Amino acid sequence: MPPSADEQLHAIGQTVGGLEQLCNELEVALRARDWPRMGVAIADSRRVMHELENAMADTTGLRTAEFDRTIYARLQRVFSVRDEQMKRLSQLHDEVAENLRSLSRWKGYARSIGGSDQTRPPRILNDLR
Repeated sequence: MPPSADEQLHAIGQTVGGLEQLCNELEVALRARDWPRMGVAIADSRRVMHELENAMADTTGLRTAEFDRTIYARLQRVFSVRDEQMKRLSQLHDEVAENLRSLSRWKGYARSIGGSDQTRPPRILNDLR
């Protein structure tokens, strides 16, 4: 037996709620710099977004204008939060890239004044003496 119109519309609301929850999950992962957790949340977001697109297409004739406005407002909040998260992630990426470039310059400078690493005995040999 196919789900009723009310059940389908309720499922859309639940799916949007899932996207909202995933925004919170992404925020926690971003603040903790927990990249594996962030990757999982982003993948889940893509899956849930696809699910929402399908549900919206399946209920084209069943939705009211008021329902669409409500869902649209919730999605706008989700997308504005996600946009802010992506901006911060991009800034973090740029900072890490600059730190790596700086580290590389310092290592090059240190090699130029300190000789080749190959002329020194391996550190483990120093520890054994």
